[in-house]
Amino acid sequence: NMTFADEYMRKHVPPTVTMVKPQGTYLAWLDVSGLVDKVGARRATEEQNKMRDRSLPPLTPSNLMQQWFIDHARVQVNAGGGFGTGGEERMRMNCATSRAMLQKALDNIATAVRAV
Repeated sequence: NMTFADEYMRKHVPPTVTMVKPQGTYLAWLDVSGLVDKVGARRATEEQNKMRDRSLPPLTPSNLMQQWFIDHARVQVNAGGGFGTGGEERMRMNCATSRAMLQKALDNIATAVRAV
């Protein structure tokens, strides 16, 4: 599945979202840094952090991108900002599912990203 996802991303998803194929896990990291500004996630994050309770950790663009993927691709991926430094503009995608389900998710991601 990971090889399938890697090849699919390279062929069908615009380069605003990229994936680095991991060596030994079923969790893929998607770099969405090229998409963050196009959908306004960086600006929205900055605005929300201005109004956010300072005792809470600041939001990262990946927090807003998580909802963007739900709303536009109907795919649940995890915000990378919660996994430590370097995850702020990345999403974690679980590829441990059936090939049919993985392809549907990737088709939805490709369609949503191309629409931006």
